[in-house]
Amino acid sequence: RLQDFLGALPPDEAPTYVAGALAWDAASTSASARPAVIACGLACLDIAQQVGEYPQPDAKVRADSGGCLGGGNAANTACALARMGTRALLMSQVGDDPLGDAILEGLRSEGADVALVARPQGMNSAFTNIVVDRASDTRTCIHSPMAKDLSGEDVEQLLAKSLEAGSPSSSPLLTLGVKHV
Repeated sequence: RLQDFLGALPPDEAPTYVAGALAWDAASTSASARPAVIACGLACLDIAQQVGEYPQPDAKVRADSGGCLGGGNAANTACALARMGTRALLMSQVGDDPLGDAILEGLRSEGADVALVARPQGMNSAFTNIVVDRASDTRTCIHSPMAKDLSGEDVEQLLAKSLEAGSPSSSPLLTLGVKHV
């Protein structure tokens, strides 16, 4: 179940039901003719570590492997759509800290448009510690959210900013992420 948890799926293993619906031939379709998708929700950094088995209380263990990966349902959706040639905008927020800089750099490198990502001053970015237990084939996620969630008012302001800038040029689709519980 978690065999490929720390690695991305190869392009030939992408879910065909998504690829067929939202993949566009960038060479034959102009950017303005392609639909835009706005993914609204979490963008964070995932700090993932694999261990042989989940540690007992107060234990110190060495991870078998680990890494830092871009995370958050909305950010992952925007990156996957951008890889398939869809114009993908992320509506989210990250802190004005070095972690926020790294999150935005990763999103841009994947082709996601981050024009609708707010950077509230004085806030730290969200991150999630993920411990993958190979013995039981489970994972434990410990999420550290930002001090304040993106509000409805924030979303309205970001959408207004988008419309003022003329972006996106076509009628966008909107996908909403769900809040962590």
